[in-house]
Amino acid sequence: MIDQSDEGWVVSSSEQPLIKTKWPCKLIQIVSYIVEVPGSNTPFALWRAWLFIGSFQHAPNIDAVLFFLNKIYPLLGGHLGDAKFYINRPQSASGDRRVGN
Repeated sequence: MIDQSDEGWVVSSSEQPLIKTKWPCKLIQIVSYIVEVPGSNTPFALWRAWLFIGSFQHAPNIDAVLFFLNKIYPLLGGHLGDAKFYINRPQSASGDRRVGN
């Protein structure tokens, strides 16, 4: 896809040099998805929902969700009671079944 594009977008500074190595003549921009949420003053202890948005056609997203579900979420569950973890995954039909529904 990069071969056919005028420029490419990545989300982190660690990805940019990797892409530039393979396509040194292409303009590769960092476009971060991290944004501040104005007016969100809810203390962490009151959070009851977590949301992951990402395609499962990108293997690191699967790894991240599995790590969170298997290592992090069990530690939080006892402290946050009824907290839920939602996964919004485009192209879910071809996603990884290890994560479940």
